[in-house]
Amino acid sequence: MNNATTAAATDHQWTVERGLLVGWCSLILLICIPGNLLVLIASTKYKAIKLDKITVVLIENAAVTDMSIGLAVVLPRLISSITGCPIFKRCIGILGPLQEFLSAVSILTVMSMNVSKLTSIIFPIHARLSRTHTQGRWIATSLWFTVVMAIATFQITSLIVDPYSALIPLL
Repeated sequence: MNNATTAAATDHQWTVERGLLVGWCSLILLICIPGNLLVLIASTKYKAIKLDKITVVLIENAAVTDMSIGLAVVLPRLISSITGCPIFKRCIGILGPLQEFLSAVSILTVMSMNVSKLTSIIFPIHARLSRTHTQGRWIATSLWFTVVMAIATFQITSLIVDPYSALIPLL
């Protein structure tokens, strides 16, 4: 094979990979944004989710986290894939840690929903009488704060152990 044939095959492969990435990111955004907006509108405006108040707040928190991942992580990757060059080159160093942060909050939210449902099953009368939106908001806030503190602790520890490779690259 000559160099022209190899270059054409490589360009075709790059185009196919780029097309798949654009399609995948578009599908994620097409499902993520309207679906989570529907959940937020249904739960806040119409009170359509008939669960205990803490679980409703945690479902809203999960929707906000999923939308944040879609807008802050998937959208820049989609734009970079469409244009063929990393438009957000300066932000690329932030996208990875931001995705990890939002994913950790999402995972903790799902875990908190499981614990909330378990306590509802174990203490059914207590769950109906004493659960408030304020308690749910405190739980959601503590989830975000816990992840921030865990990342800060990890960064400080990494800085002490290996000061040259610990900091998140910002450029």
